[in-house]
Amino acid sequence: MVFSGAIRRRSGIRTAAVGLISTSVEANRIVQSDQADLVMFGRAYLADPYLPLHFAQELGVDLPWPNQIARSRPI
Repeated sequence: MVFSGAIRRRSGIRTAAVGLISTSVEANRIVQSDQADLVMFGRAYLADPYLPLHFAQELGVDLPWPNQIARSRPI
């Protein structure tokens, strides 16, 4: 269970889920099932600074990449 879901339901405030969430599918499931409004990544983001863009790509969401790195975008 995600603690943010319990806090969100009982208080009605927006919450973020953190800790040991490392895949796009897991993050998407947490948000889609209303367990949190936002998923935050720490260590995974440090290992891959383009993590949000990679996760979007894995989930089939087309986001614009910053011009500075657009040429390095994986196909």
